[in-house]
Amino acid sequence: MCTRKKPIDSYVAVQPLRSETEFCVLSTVLYTRGMVKKVTNEELARMIAKGFENTATKDDIKRLDGRMDTLDDRMDTLDGRMDHFEERMDRFEERMDRFDGRMDHMDARLGRIEADVAEIRGNLVYKDEFEDLMARVKYLEIKAGIDSGK
Repeated sequence: MCTRKKPIDSYVAVQPLRSETEFCVLSTVLYTRGMVKKVTNEELARMIAKGFENTATKDDIKRLDGRMDTLDDRMDTLDGRMDHFEERMDRFEERMDRFDGRMDHMDARLGRIEADVAEIRGNLVYKDEFEDLMARVKYLEIKAGIDSGK
């Protein structure tokens, strides 16, 4: 990347420059114009060899292929386990749906029982009230001379 040390205005140019990128290209061309270097075959071979120094060998590729095969096997095992897990989850969801249905049914039954209990309570006479009424009836029977048998 080109970094300018002087502002563009300090350079003399035939045409005004339109952008900093154009300036960088122009300055690079002017800077390298006289630097053409002859490269010998040995230097070219050395540069190519240096470029291949970090390239993987066939043994490296084979080792990586073996590791990839191991990873593929592990992924296949994991896929099988996930399929089994999904089947179990499907069965669980079906059971939960049935459970929800049963709970809805029981909730409806409980609501009906609560309504019945409320109706029964409306017609209920408590024990102490009943005993009080029985004592009054007995008193009235005695005063009226009625023999009830109790």
